[in-house]
Amino acid sequence: MIEWPPEVEVAVPSYQRAELFRDRTMAVLARLEVPPEKVRVFVADDDERNRYERALKSAHLAEIVVGEVGLDRARACIRSFYDRGQLVLSMDDDVKRIVRRIDEKKVVDLTGEEFATLAAVGFKLAAQKGLRLWGIYPVANPYFMRAGWTTDLRFIGGGLFGAVNDLDERVVPRNVVKDDVERTLLYYTTDGGVVRCNEVSMVVDYYTAPGGIGDARSGGAEKFAALELERRFPGLAKAWTRKNGRAEVRLRDRGLK
Repeated sequence: MIEWPPEVEVAVPSYQRAELFRDRTMAVLARLEVPPEKVRVFVADDDERNRYERALKSAHLAEIVVGEVGLDRARACIRSFYDRGQLVLSMDDDVKRIVRRIDEKKVVDLTGEEFATLAAVGFKLAAQKGLRLWGIYPVANPYFMRAGWTTDLRFIGGGLFGAVNDLDERVVPRNVVKDDVERTLLYYTTDGGVVRCNEVSMVVDYYTAPGGIGDARSGGAEKFAALELERRFPGLAKAWTRKNGRAEVRLRDRGLK
């Protein structure tokens, strides 16, 4: 029996992905033996709730919570749902695997015990450092992944991250297009750092899975969001464009602490 940290809740915002959520993130959480009473999925409206209830007949979760359409509104619903001070582990609805690095060529799936330890250590280390946001390496590429945890400015992806639900409006992203980059920068500039486990990552289909909440990631919207973050966070964020045309943001630590 896995000993899940009792103070940690799992929240998954989802939109028009009932079957995908069931077959991916929910299946991963079930395999990792996360207690069902700790898991909630946040959906857009009553119709969506009915759709998810049909798909999740024997659900590995505590509740389907109705919020609003849009990633920003779903995140707001999550913040308002949980009590102040609650430790919330947020996940995307299309996570296929959560993995750890073995060597520069190989990753393996986390066990349930390892995932529970990851959640406990992430929040504990953040608290010890006076920080509130933690996450994992954004891409499951073992060549670039490294052992250990860091607390400087490193991207915390939206696919899996932990944060204290302290209702601090200073760290709420404005833009859904680059919300995870913005969230990283907001917590970094407010707290002086973010915590990241660089030997754990996840496998997802970035930009390809159908559905999703408020997916406004057109080329123009991405470029605008990237440039806006560069303007708002001078010296910390630099907009750049991949060969495939996708606009990205490169982060640069300035040692605020």
